[in-house]
Amino acid sequence: MEKACVTSIRKGALEDIDQINQVLEQAVMSWDLPERVKRLAIPSYRYHAYDMNSMSFYLAENASGEVIGVAALEAIPSLEDQKSSPSMLLHGLYVLPEYHHRGIGRQLLSVAEAHAQQEGFSGLMVKAQPEAKAFFSRNGYKELAVEDARKDYQYRLWKSLTD
Repeated sequence: MEKACVTSIRKGALEDIDQINQVLEQAVMSWDLPERVKRLAIPSYRYHAYDMNSMSFYLAENASGEVIGVAALEAIPSLEDQKSSPSMLLHGLYVLPEYHHRGIGRQLLSVAEAHAQQEGFSGLMVKAQPEAKAFFSRNGYKELAVEDARKDYQYRLWKSLTD
């Protein structure tokens, strides 16, 4: 039986942290990495109550009210290579694996872009997993050059929200 898709996207709150982390953990476990690497990585990806002070969360829910996707954003300083005003970082975009390829990530991305634009930010940057790079490219994100391989994340993509 096919699961229903998103019926609503809402702003996340402190009481949602456990559900946010459950979605994050299931999404990370679906990545194309060795199991041990995924298990070791999860603690560094988890969100905490203090993240609510500096980040915005949006949650996609199905008809049952189950959280099936999460977008997390935070402000970052201007990107020197974009010569822009401050941008937002799409800190995370996670969808439960059984809901992949149903447009949920795209819906969350659209809400994240609207949020950043509404808050007056000029663009949205993402540090994507290698297998997610194509998703962001299809949605108008341009790859940023790696200027210092020791500090620049290899798969950084950016989208102007002012064009």
